[in-house]
Order: sequence, then C-alpha cells, then structure tokens
Amino acid sequence: GDVPPPESSSEAGLVDEIGRRLVADVAWCLPDPAGDIQLESGERYTRSLTPTPYVHIRCPFDYADAAGETIRELAVYLRSQTDPNLPAGQRWFTGAQVTAPGRLYLLARFAPVPRTDGLRLVEEIVIPL
Repeated sequence: GDVPPPESSSEAGLVDEIGRRLVADVAWCLPDPAGDIQLESGERYTRSLTPTPYVHIRCPFDYADAAGETIRELAVYLRSQTDPNLPAGQRWFTGAQVTAPGRLYLLARFAPVPRTDGLRLVEEIVIPL
C-alpha cells in the first residue's frame, strides 16, 4: 500500500531500505519559538554551544540521491560501516555498499514522498535525549 506499517519499539530496521546518506551536521539545540530550526510539526529550536537535552541532525540529500524512488520511511543509524574501497568523500550509499548496518536509533514512517533529480531534500530531526 501507500502507507508503510507504523513503527514500533521492537523494530530492527527499515522495511524497504533504498540507501543511506551521511549526516552533514549534528549540534545541540534548545526549544525556541523564534528559532531558525523548524520541524514539520511546527516546533522551533535554536542551536546551543553547550550540551542540552536536544540534538539537531541535518542531512541534505544531493539531487541524484534516490532519484526515481519513493521515500516512505527514515531512520538514524549509529556506527554504520561502508565498504572501505569506495571513493573518498562519498556520502550516499546503496544497501550493497553498507558492510555493517549499525544500531538503529530512530525510525519514522510517513506518507510517500516521490524523489526526483530536480528536488533537493533536506531532512532535519531533533532528538530529545
């Protein structure tokens, strides 16, 4: 169907993994109604130079990443490993290029988002610790 099954606390990974993109930026943040970090929910945050109970993750996808695919789920993995023989600086990886999946930290499923090579997707997530 068009909507993947809801996530549960016992999930081991994505239902239909398309690929992985390295995170570009990780920073502490704090709730702030005037903040420049805005989530789809409407919540806003501001970066912090000191540790807080919130971590902001920013992951911009290149135009060609997953072009032609339909995105239905998103996950944050810790300590994933990729084939060491891949080109230096590569940031998008197919499933075959991931040698160790790492630990699933966050999983979200949502309405389908078609990817085209004319759309640059930027995912921003705030994780309460």
